[in-house]
This record gives sequence, C-alpha cells and structure tokens, in this order.
Amino acid sequence: MSTPTLNQFLHEIAQILRTKDGPRLQDVLAVEPPLPPIYHTLATELRQIYPEQKTKPLEEKCETSLPQEDGDTGGSWPAFISFLVQYFSFLRDVNPSHLVDTHEKLKSLLKSVPHFLLTAPLNNTKPPFSSCILALSDSSMGSVVLETTIIYSRLLSKLSIGLEKHPELTAALTPRLSSFPDTTSTSASSSGPGTERLTLSESSANTIRDAFRRCLADRSSPSSQPPTGKKRGIYALANLSLKLFAHSHNLRLAEQVFHSIHSSAPPLYLYPAAQRVTYLFYLGHYLLSCSYFYRSFLVLSAAYSQTHRQATHQRGKIATHLILAGVCLGRFATPLFLSRPESQGVRGHVEPLYRAVKLGDLADLRVRLALPHPTATSLLRMRLLFQVRDALEDICFRSLARRAFLLVGHQPAPTSSASASQGQGGSGGSRAAPTVGVNEVAVLVGGLEGRVRGYLEALGEETREVFVGQVFEGEFVDEDLRDDDEEEGVEGLEGGFGVQGSGEGQGGMLRQSIEGPEQVGDGGGPGGGTRGQALHPLYYATESRLASLIHQGLLHGYLSRKHRRFVVLGAKAKGRPAKEVGWPAPWEVFKREGESEGVIADGLLARGVEGWVTEESNGAPGGGGGRGKFGGGVINLKGARPVGQPVG
Repeated sequence: MSTPTLNQFLHEIAQILRTKDGPRLQDVLAVEPPLPPIYHTLATELRQIYPEQKTKPLEEKCETSLPQEDGDTGGSWPAFISFLVQYFSFLRDVNPSHLVDTHEKLKSLLKSVPHFLLTAPLNNTKPPFSSCILALSDSSMGSVVLETTIIYSRLLSKLSIGLEKHPELTAALTPRLSSFPDTTSTSASSSGPGTERLTLSESSANTIRDAFRRCLADRSSPSSQPPTGKKRGIYALANLSLKLFAHSHNLRLAEQVFHSIHSSAPPLYLYPAAQRVTYLFYLGHYLLSCSYFYRSFLVLSAAYSQTHRQATHQRGKIATHLILAGVCLGRFATPLFLSRPESQGVRGHVEPLYRAVKLGDLADLRVRLALPHPTATSLLRMRLLFQVRDALEDICFRSLARRAFLLVGHQPAPTSSASASQGQGGSGGSRAAPTVGVNEVAVLVGGLEGRVRGYLEALGEETREVFVGQVFEGEFVDEDLRDDDEEEGVEGLEGGFGVQGSGEGQGGMLRQSIEGPEQVGDGGGPGGGTRGQALHPLYYATESRLASLIHQGLLHGYLSRKHRRFVVLGAKAKGRPAKEVGWPAPWEVFKREGESEGVIADGLLARGVEGWVTEESNGAPGGGGGRGKFGGGVINLKGARPVGQPVG
C-alpha cells in the first residue's frame, strides 16, 4: 500500500537535514495539540501500514528515504533514524485524552536510553532504541535537533506541572519513579529500600537536565563569543529544569544546575533577554530560599530591570521576591515602587512588616508571621516563611534595643573642646561610653510578649516565651551532654578549642560580645548600672540575643556582664550620635559583608555571585570565577609530594 503522506514528510525532512535547518525541523516534528489535519492523516497511514508489530519495515523505509550525512552536506545519522521511527510511533499510538500515558510517551520520546548507552560511542551503528536527546549528542549534526529538544522539553514541563495538580491521575505512577537522576525507567524494580522517591516534576526535570548537560558539553564556539551550535540551548533548557525543580521545591537538585552553569557555561549576557531574565529569577529565588539575601537582592534587581514593562505578570513575580529580599536586608521599598501594578499583590503584606520592624514591635511582627495569618500563609505557600521570619526578627530586635536606648539608655553629655584640651572633661558621665541596660531591654521584650500571648491563646497555641526562648532558671544541661565530672569536661573543651580564662588566644574573640564573668552585687556601672536590681525572667535570653546581633554586626559594641549593660564603642571617636554608631543601618552591614566576600554590584551586573556567569568570571575555560559557595573548581596538584617526603 502507498503512503503518500509519510513520503511527503520524509522528503521534507531530507531537505531540512541537507540545509541543517533546525527551526524548520521543529515545526515538522510537532507533537503539541492541536495538530494540523495532515498529522492525523499521517497517524492513520501509520496505523494501517506500519502497526506496532511492523516497526522494522518503518525503520528500513526511513533509512532508504534519508541519505546519510557525509561530512560536507547534511544528512541523517543512526541515532536520528531511530529517533524518527520513535516519533512516528508516538504519532501512531498517542491518545491526547489520556494525559498520563501521553506524558510517559513524550518522556520516552525525549529520552529513552539507559545511562550506560547514553555515554557509549555510536561507532556508526544504530542503537537498539534512541531518543531526541541521543540524536542531540551527535557532534556534527546534533545541533539540528536542538530546537526540537527544547520544544519537547517545554511540553513535558507543562504536562508534568499540570498532572501534579491532579494527584488522583498520577497515584499509580509516582511510586514507581526512582531517585536515580539519569534513569527514566518507571519499572517497579528500579526503586528499593532506602531509595528516595522523585515526584513527577523532579523526574521530568532530570530528563531535561540531561539535554542541558549535552548542550553544556558542546565545544563548537569559545565561551567568550556568541554561542553557536548546541550552546544556544544551555540557558533555555536550564530554565525548564529549574522551573520544575522550583515547582517541586527541590533546592538540592536545582543547586546542581547552578553548579554546572557556574563551572562551564558562557556569560549570561550573550543570550536573549527572555532567557536572561528567567534564569536570573530562578537563581534569585534559589538564593532567597537559602537565605543568601544580599546576593538574591542583586540578582532579582537585575532581573527586574531587564523585564519589559508590559510583562506585568512576570514583573510581579520578580518584584515580590525582590521586595522580600529587601525586607530581609532592612532595605524597604519606596511608596512609589509599592504603588506600581506589579507590587500590589505583596504591598498589603509588607507595609505592616515595615512598620513593625521600624518600631521594634516584636509582638505585631510575630503575630503577622504566625499561622494562620494571611501574611504567614502567603509566605508559607512560597516556602519563604521561616527565612523571612528569622531575618526580620533579628532586625526588629535591633530596633527594639535601639528604642530602649533612646528611652532609658545612658547618653553622656558632650564636653567642650576647650575643656577637653585642658584635661578638664567635666563630669565623669561625659567620659563614659553610651550604654543601655540589658534588663531594660528584657522588660520591653516581656511587655511585648504579654501582648502576643492573648493572640496565641485564642488560637489554642502554647503560651511559653515566643521571642527569645525558655526562661533559664539555673544552669541547664541536656541529659545527652552531661558528664560524670562536669568540671573536667569543661576544662577539656577549653583546652581543645584554645579558650583560656584570661581571654587570650581564640577565646579572646568572646570578649567582643561578652566581657568577663558575671558578678552579682551592689554598686554602680557605666551610666549608673543595673547591678543589684532584680533580673527580668527573660534577662539571660535577651542577653544572648543581643550577643548574636553584635556577632552579626547589627550592633556595634560589647556586653558588659559585670554591669549588665550593652556598651556602644567608638561614638566619641567617630563624632557621630551613639544611636547611629551603636546601631548601624542593616543594609550597610549586609552590603559590607557581601563585598568582603567578593560580591560587588556593578550596574545591572553583580560580580562574584555564584551561578551568574559574567565576562570577568569566565576568563578561563569553563569559567565560573572560582569555587564560591558551590564548591568544586580545579585544584592544581603540580609539585605535590607523597606524605612524609621532605621539602626541597
């Protein structure tokens, strides 16, 4: 029987291969419905002439109709013939109304070869079965199927996300998905005891990631020049896999994609704006989820700046994450920015948070970031609740300590320059450093905690201390950490870590935040002191929290346990108000910390952000600009000697 439609398709494909027209091949090998009528005619011919039992004759017909590639002109190759047969089989057997079966057939069309065959050379022999990704692996003609691979991957991503919204359809399929990244088999034997189960999205993302790796390994053009060949698909395929990993909230697998980009990808600016913005959004989302707030802010700022104004939906997603990253850095969006259409979805949530952080209102902050408050629910849906809550509580506690200093802190009166030059500095208070009592801060914390207790009781929650932890009554040691001779155990720790009683060596670092042992008794301290007063139940927990803020740089000074006060350092030397010296702006603190780690903002670029390849960070082959947070990198072992061999 004649097959005019099949012959027409094969003739068209032969012309495409001869001219190496990848976009045209993508149009011809279409799979996404609704398909034109000619594809239904082709499927009918295939069912009649080449049913499932006659795959071999179909393969022979494709071989005779498509000339082999000879090096000078384009042509077919063994992996492509097998892929084309699989494509025709897909058209013949697929039923678009059965979504799960369609998903599995499309996934098999994209990648259906075991891992040991994917890395084996073809040696001009046809593999037992092939796929689009294996056809992509050909060194000379593989780039022709790049656009086809991308369009299949995009459809697979759409199907996976849609099916996961209907778990009743995938209940029988999901348990069979194995955790092996390069395995697409869904047989029950592929999973066993201790094997991690992958969701449908994760399994599909691993399939797409394999195509991404093959594009990344292409060496058709230098990394510093506009990409050609399969390198053109690096960020497009990376974005599709990152989309699925973000949907499944799998940060570990997403990090592997960023690590590969960081190590081997060309600079991002060489790619189209749509791919740049999408990749930067997923990178910023990942960094925000991992609490790298400064890096996330720079990445999302660049993504937002490069997004077209008419793309309101995309700008809205980026703006939401950008505003949240800014909140965690103490950098609040301006009223003008919040008035933009893309910011309306998050404005009602962040404005009360701004107010609570500025006032140091821990009670209002904790209420809004506790379920089932709408703000907490929205952040939990984004998987950002705990990151935002932890960051904001630190900044809010800083504001509370600052407010306590302004209300009841000791601020010495300034001395005149003349009296200072004559050594007549006036009263003793003028020579003292600005301080605030830790007990006063604890009193404010206790008062705010009382406000939030009613809210928690109304929800039926526990009403223990919600800001700074449990009340310490005496010394508490966990049972698992007890020693038969506790004194001996403490001395052993001090000797092992170099912590000396005199504060020398490594133990001297402790003096930056806690000075000396606690002394109980009467007498005054700096600014009058608080010794002899009854300690608030939250005193020790508040002291610990202040020490943490000093370590983070959000407070500039030290804690005097002798006088139970926080002492501001350098106010007189810097000639600035103590409220500015002792409580530096959080944004400046985090920015300085980021710059010390090599993260530098430069216009729309950010140098030193892991996963964002810029021109400078791509100076060497596979340039990633150093190891960074992803680890890896190249270690030069030149000159390495065996252990024990003397130098020289």
